[in-house]
Amino acid sequence: MAANQSWRKRNYLKVFNLIASERIKRQDANPRKIHTHLLTILATIPLMWSFVFISYFHVSEPLVWKLMFMTSMIHLLSPALFLFSSNVLYVAGVSLFS
Repeated sequence: MAANQSWRKRNYLKVFNLIASERIKRQDANPRKIHTHLLTILATIPLMWSFVFISYFHVSEPLVWKLMFMTSMIHLLSPALFLFSSNVLYVAGVSLFS
């Protein structure tokens, strides 16, 4: 069990360091807010993708699942905006809008 947790933590930190390295180098965004955003996205990924699968299998209109797929991808990739912007409200707004 402990080895599994260390694997998760190690991979999480790799993703965090990839996303936040520029912000940490420039010291223009609070790393705690980036952690919070990343953890929120990770916690809500199953919910967003369940919307995609439910709409794909249970809704007759294909536009619905395609729209849900696009919004889920925007939601999933929103932490990558920290590579380009230090504005935490902008990044959170993109993720919430999707």
